[in-house]
Amino acid sequence: DETVEARCDELGVSSRVQQAAESLSGYISFGLRVPAVVFALLKRLERFAARDGRRVAHASSGARAAVKLLAQACAQHAGQLYDLLPAMVRFGTQSLSDCEDSVRDAFAAALSAAVREHAPRMTAEAARAQLVAPFVSSLGNQSNSRGGALALRAVLRALPAHQLQACEDTVAAALKRHLGAGKPGMTTQPQLRALLLDCVAAMLTASESPEAVEGLAQIAIGCAQAPDWRER
Repeated sequence: DETVEARCDELGVSSRVQQAAESLSGYISFGLRVPAVVFALLKRLERFAARDGRRVAHASSGARAAVKLLAQACAQHAGQLYDLLPAMVRFGTQSLSDCEDSVRDAFAAALSAAVREHAPRMTAEAARAQLVAPFVSSLGNQSNSRGGALALRAVLRALPAHQLQACEDTVAAALKRHLGAGKPGMTTQPQLRALLLDCVAAMLTASESPEAVEGLAQIAIGCAQAPDWRER
């Protein structure tokens, strides 16, 4: 594990990024210490996101390499990563908005792969509490609302229908609150609106309750009736 952490630390040194990434990719390709690699990568990503409180570090080649490796691990060995789902969720709720677009998108893909692998083994309540509720709560955090919405969309698209149905009330209430459903004075950034409307669509595809469908549809209709409907 010390060797893995040392390689991950080297992702923060521009002259060593390529060599470190190749070494870590080898571990993943051969299935060696994959959970340790993923845990160290998440710690490294958190440090990238927190460095000096500035966004300049977040566009680094090291951050891009780290999340690419994370995506590789989730694609090839998602079955080994159940115990690391909470750490992935924590990163998504706290630091994802501070990363550049390519890092955010790659992390969302990795999270989706991990959820798709492990969610079927979870109860609907566990999926709601562990995978959905944290991202719903993060929507209220202005510093990470966009990252939270991106991760929430990835999770909702990966969950089985019966687990989505168990989350309907929680998710619908949050979407209505943050989209504003066309109410005057309720504003949301256009990029965030698009992500949240994608969440509405994901919920609609799984819902079997006429009341839930009507409520979700009203959210979308309310957005379309808002003065800035073209953005929505």
